[in-house]
Amino acid sequence: MEKKPECDRSWELIFRIEDHLREVFAEKCPEEVNFYAGLTLGQARAVRCLQGLKRDGVNDVTLKMLAEKLNVSSAAASEAVESLVRKNVLVRQQSTSDRRAVKLDFSEESNRRIELARETLAEYWSDYAASLSEDERAKLFELLSKIAGEIK
Repeated sequence: MEKKPECDRSWELIFRIEDHLREVFAEKCPEEVNFYAGLTLGQARAVRCLQGLKRDGVNDVTLKMLAEKLNVSSAAASEAVESLVRKNVLVRQQSTSDRRAVKLDFSEESNRRIELARETLAEYWSDYAASLSEDERAKLFELLSKIAGEIK
């Protein structure tokens, strides 16, 4: 199957943006880069999943919920969570809605690191989005949302 030039160019642009983001993070928040670079793929997936659930307004995230969302066994999720607790990325807390359940949350240190990453991304976006008109920014967001919506 012959590759289309626009496909190659699209991937080249995506990787170029990703590389630049890594450089920005390495420069502006090197501690955070090193902190999260030390996570395994499974741990990183658990962190991203928990971030997504929290962003969607789910406050009492349980191990079972995390395992289901990650499509892994409870044992695999438990192993990832245990290592993240030991690394002070996550904390376990008693659920406010079910006293028998334990909810998962980010540690204060993780919340600080996540906020710094958000601020860095916001600064990055505002620096580069300034070169786009309001209509171009809206179109870019629309297209990125469409592509993200296609990702399962």
